[in-house]
Parts: sequence; C-alpha cells; structure tokens
Amino acid sequence: MFFLRRCTLVFASSLITGGLLTLGTPAFAYREADPLAQAPDSFDPNSTLSVLEYKVLQELNRARTNPHRYAIWLEGLRNYFSASEMNLPGENPVNTQEGLAALDEAIAVLRTLRPALPLEVSPHLSQSAQSLVSEAASGAVLAQEQGIFAQSTGGFRSPLMLVAKLIIDDGNRDRSRRQALFDVGYRSAGIACRGGGENIQQSCIVSYAGPLSDRIATTPTLVPLPASPPEISVQPA
Repeated sequence: MFFLRRCTLVFASSLITGGLLTLGTPAFAYREADPLAQAPDSFDPNSTLSVLEYKVLQELNRARTNPHRYAIWLEGLRNYFSASEMNLPGENPVNTQEGLAALDEAIAVLRTLRPALPLEVSPHLSQSAQSLVSEAASGAVLAQEQGIFAQSTGGFRSPLMLVAKLIIDDGNRDRSRRQALFDVGYRSAGIACRGGGENIQQSCIVSYAGPLSDRIATTPTLVPLPASPPEISVQPA
C-alpha cells in the first residue's frame, strides 16, 4: 500500500522587470559558464504555470536529471566568495552562515548522486501551494505538519540561483531542502508564485508529492547510474 507524501518549500526572490534574466549581459556574466543556463526550453502557453513558475520547475528538473553536471557549474560559484560573503554580478551581496564549506559539501554530494526522474506538474499541488503564498509573502515560516513542511529561501533574482540556494542549503543542518529536491520518491510538484515587478520581493511555493516508502524521508534512494548521464537539451540563443 502506498501513501501520499507531500513536501512544501517556500522561497522568495526579487525579479527585475521583464521577468527572466538573459545570457550575455555583463551584469550576469557568471552565467556564461553555466552549462545548464542556456536559452530556456520553449514555454507552453497552455501550461498552468506562469513563466517564472515554469522556469523554477525547469531548473529543479535540470538539477534532478543531471546532478553531476550541476556540480560542475556550482564549482564556478567559488570564485564569487570572499570569506562568508557571496558577491554575484548584478545581485546584492549575500552573507552566508557557512561560507564555502556548504558549497563544497553540496558539490561533493551532487557528484555521488544518480539522475532522478523529472518532476511532473500537478495542478492540484499548485492550487494547494497557492493557498500558502500569502504566508510566504508575509515572511512566515510554515511549520512541519501532516507530512507537509516549508522552508524559506531567496535573495536572488534568477530562478537558477534560487534552485542553487536550495541545493547548497546553507545554514540548514540536516540539508532537508536539498534532500527533498533530489528525493526520487517525489514524482510530481506544484508551484505557485506571487508578486513581481522591479525590485519587488516575489514569493513562491514549491510542493512535492510521491509515494511514501518505509525509508527515512530525508535520505534519498538512488537510482542506478546509466552508462551516459542524460543530456540537457538546449535551444540556440
């Protein structure tokens, strides 16, 4: 018998006017070296997600389906650390709790992970996430309850960096956000975002769901590593 397990993550970001960041601009030159942050896949106008929500899901799935390649990109972030402060071009300085230690740990962990299946969009989970957006916008941290838990993160304009922050999971001792992202037990996700506009704090909710096994929830079961890791298709700029 299977039971539904749900996990909800809350995060906030501020977006520039126009929504998504683009490659090639000097302010975001650090993305040039990112093998994953190329031109986005075609956005389905019939999707239940907004463009931002779609981009967040896209980055989550890119990390899940090719953690080794994501680890290579994460290594480039080391160049933007000064002690415990991270200074990315075009972003406000971010004071981290653990400095490079958390980043290096994340890189090491991703190198050991096998690819997981991409998450499928769940309109039902997105509707549930939508009901939590107002709490996220108010800065509330949602407590764990009945298999649902929420964590807050943010401080970046780019969906790519929002996902990277979940992976690094700085200051979170059990790395529950990273564990949830790569947990192969999750099969679907719902995303809801609110806000937007120039220098406006944007709040988003990500909900995961999947069958619950008898394993420890925060310990992902790894799928066999294929002979060739899945390639991430990109469109030409």
